[in-house]
Amino acid sequence: MNDNEKVAALQEQLLQDVNAAALPLAVKAMALENLLLRVRLAMDAAKAPAEEPAAAQEGAAHDA
Repeated sequence: MNDNEKVAALQEQLLQDVNAAALPLAVKAMALENLLLRVRLAMDAAKAPAEEPAAAQEGAAHDA
């Protein structure tokens, strides 16, 4: 299964799960927005260690 197929399968499964939930549409929308926020935070956290050395060097330059 290639990446496009994996993405399509994930989207289909998410849609099925959201549709199966016995909740108002507004609550489903809020849950999906919260999930997207959590994914973005995880992506930012994964990106942060790669950016830390530059920030540490800038801090050291300001301290000198």
